[in-house]
Amino acid sequence: MRNRIIQLLLLLCCLPIQTGCIGEDDYADDPVGNFEQLWKIIDERYCFLDSKGIDWDAVHEKYSKLIVPGMSNDDLFDKLSEMLYILKDGHVNLSSAKRVSYYDAWYQGYPWNYREDILYQYYLGSASKDYYTSAGMKYKIFDNNISATKVSVPGSAMAIWMKSLSIWQPATD
Repeated sequence: MRNRIIQLLLLLCCLPIQTGCIGEDDYADDPVGNFEQLWKIIDERYCFLDSKGIDWDAVHEKYSKLIVPGMSNDDLFDKLSEMLYILKDGHVNLSSAKRVSYYDAWYQGYPWNYREDILYQYYLGSASKDYYTSAGMKYKIFDNNISATKVSVPGSAMAIWMKSLSIWQPATD
């Protein structure tokens, strides 16, 4: 009798493992399946559809016609990205092994107001005496231990200027 009770308890304990707690829909690993899964994720989890006045069902109707089973991965990526742009949310990104898509139109309309010559002339000074170079980074320590650092991006003309608090303290006697 005791053996029967133990067997029954073991069976009851293992039953949840067999059934699982969360049921997920299975989607085909093809462009149509990937589209349907992405659309459903946004439909169920993106909380701003109503407040932005987006008819996500209409988006499905429009884009489901554009997704065909034999389309290339690049074409699918382009269409899914285009669909996500409707959200107009810079926090919603789509990435693959070789591409990343994100909504950046919110800042693209602003004028470019960065001029490196002004930064050197008024803040960093001349290259030979007014700022330091260390490990490919140019920096200068201002009053109150605030520093400006230039980090060059290898292989391009891009540079990123960062402003930070410096922990360096001058030696005092």
